Amino acid sequence: MKIDNTEDVFVAAFKFPIMVNQMKLNIFKSIAAVIIFVVLYQLISLFCLSSFNKLIISHSFNTSAPLHIYYNGARKSFNFSERFSAYTESTQEKNRLFYSTLHMRNQVIRTLRIDPAKEPGTYLINKLTLYSYFGSPFEITPNNQQFFVSCDPSSHLDVTPSGWKLTTTGNNPYFMITGPFKTTNLGLNVLPALAGTYMLMLLAFSFKISSTNLYRDIFAKSPSSGKNFAALDGVRGVAALIVLADHTGLPGFDNMAPVGVVIFFCLSGFLLTMPFANAPSRAGSVSFMQSYLIRRFKRIAPMFYFVALAGYYFEGNLPDFIRSILFVEGRGVKWTVLQEMYFYALLPLLVFLCYFFFKGKPLRCSACLLGLSLLINTGLIPTGHIYGLGTKPPLYFGIFLSGMSMCYLMTSSAFNTANTVKRFLGNPVTGLLLLFSLFFFKDVSHYFHWVNHKAPDYLYHSNFDIIIGIVLITATFENNNIIYRFFKFLPFRIIGILGYSFYLLHPIVHVVNKIFLQQYLGKNPPSVFYFIFALCVTTVLSAITYSLIERPFLRK
Repeated sequence: MKIDNTEDVFVAAFKFPIMVNQMKLNIFKSIAAVIIFVVLYQLISLFCLSSFNKLIISHSFNTSAPLHIYYNGARKSFNFSERFSAYTESTQEKNRLFYSTLHMRNQVIRTLRIDPAKEPGTYLINKLTLYSYFGSPFEITPNNQQFFVSCDPSSHLDVTPSGWKLTTTGNNPYFMITGPFKTTNLGLNVLPALAGTYMLMLLAFSFKISSTNLYRDIFAKSPSSGKNFAALDGVRGVAALIVLADHTGLPGFDNMAPVGVVIFFCLSGFLLTMPFANAPSRAGSVSFMQSYLIRRFKRIAPMFYFVALAGYYFEGNLPDFIRSILFVEGRGVKWTVLQEMYFYALLPLLVFLCYFFFKGKPLRCSACLLGLSLLINTGLIPTGHIYGLGTKPPLYFGIFLSGMSMCYLMTSSAFNTANTVKRFLGNPVTGLLLLFSLFFFKDVSHYFHWVNHKAPDYLYHSNFDIIIGIVLITATFENNNIIYRFFKFLPFRIIGILGYSFYLLHPIVHVVNKIFLQQYLGKNPPSVFYFIFALCVTTVLSAITYSLIERPFLRK
């Protein structure tokens, strides 16, 4: 940069930071592009160039039984199944050698096991040729030293110039060889990776997060019930993280998923009761109830149907799919959505009865709902059942009622004007005890005789929901208490806003990641890795489904 006068000095000084920032941005873009290219290159290499549809085995033995092969996508793995196996479909003889053809399913192959026969004997395997749709044939011979070769314990394997000689005195001998098996196709390996990198970089740097629904809902949306209620997004986020931690096996969170589920149910009862607690006459308005039911259906159904449809596409189970979209079956984590839907249908009746008998007086409504909650949780008032988790769990209406009770209590004037209550909820010791109870109630409850902690669903009947209800009141009642500050933490709020998509998608992400690592890479990292990976990927996917599926329906 040429500088002719003093004015140019100031211009150069002003432009220098901009130039530095531009250089930093260009370096960041370059690093991001390299990472994306490497990831796409490796995925193509693994799932395309390592996939084979046919195997021809050259051998010099001839038995009445057909050759049987097993294959999988992990290295040195002894886990085989009939699903990934094949038998000889045709055999040809040329110059005293037999060429047996076996057709596979265009699967990734990194370990190949050959069962030549079931009886003892000597078997000579000369060459294996793998055929791929994505490249040239790939030959496996004794001269190639990059393979790991082994056999069953009762057999002996020799390497000869003409092939592998398998000698066995036992039954069911096998010969196993481990890759890498990879065909060559430089164009397929590089060009899609380059094109994918270019497109992803265009999308990434033309994307403005400030224009997304998620950003607006975090920073620009004013909660209808007041600014303090933003902390409830954090409560939902913590619940989702607890469920994720349990499902990914994070140490210290074993069997903690019910804690997150109780929080979800209690929070639903709390939030959905708020409009009726603030304006009791809405309970008698037919138009408001119709609007409420439509909003609830649009809130739950689109994402639920999307996940159900994806499950049907991959599993092809039509009866399960029909039962899911009719909300009579909830497989996996979807069983909780059924609980929510049935509560949504029940809530108009409950708030109407509160309005009819108590004229919407909050303290009376709260006491009545809390009493019903205790009776249902202890089993004195039975509820119906749903089909989910492969069993018939009961409808946990008592947890929802507890949330409703706490909502009515919080909106009562007597509760809001009580200075003692404010001091109690604002006390740091109260906040610490509530947080401790939130995460350790499951462990502490084992010491109380009235809790049958041996029952698998004991947490749903232990009145733990009352503690959750107090946490909800504290998170919305006093700005400066520990509970409010804890749940107002921005990462918790982000997960909370994405909570519904996050909850439905996290099992899919975890299972896919686990299969990829264990079956195709032969890795089994610690559970901390599974948690972090599932957290990052699920958050990104949830932001997409929230913006494209959930939020558009809520605006209509």
